[in-house]
Amino acid sequence: MSSDAAFQPVRRRGGRLGIAAGLIAIGLSACSSLDRRDAEMPDVSLAGLSFAEAGLFEQGFTVQLRMKNPNDFDIPVDALDFVLDVNGARFAEGLSSKDFILPASAEVIVPIDVAISTNDLIDRVTAIGTGRRLDYELNGSAEIASWFTKAVPFHRSGKLALPDIPGLFQEDLPVQADPPAS
Repeated sequence: MSSDAAFQPVRRRGGRLGIAAGLIAIGLSACSSLDRRDAEMPDVSLAGLSFAEAGLFEQGFTVQLRMKNPNDFDIPVDALDFVLDVNGARFAEGLSSKDFILPASAEVIVPIDVAISTNDLIDRVTAIGTGRRLDYELNGSAEIASWFTKAVPFHRSGKLALPDIPGLFQEDLPVQADPPAS
């Protein structure tokens, strides 16, 4: 064997090892860019609640969540789940497992369909009583596809003022006097 032939297998192994080491380095750098430890968390808030479907036993609603991305890069979202409490009582729970991209420096509205039993809905509406303000709490998490911290929790609370619609509330109705005794 010549001296060149003796070095040939070593170079091939070194070449393969070099390629493998290079691929590992590229993979690790890609993972570290996906980690985004300097990234700001997306902001999630309640954007709307609309009636979707009526039924005898359940009522369908669409809860609209607004997601804002303050970062200069897109965020892939795998899933979104939430619990919505109104005036201290559970109103709705929802899960969206439809993945989407939250664009850089932008916002999207994510509609999530929920069902509420008719009895629960009647109880919740009567619990509001004559108050014209609704306090709400929104808690949940967003599963981010490319971050090591997959579930990013969110919390938002606020107050909603109901519109002033004559006759909507008990105190708006005219008070009727008892008829005179005969």
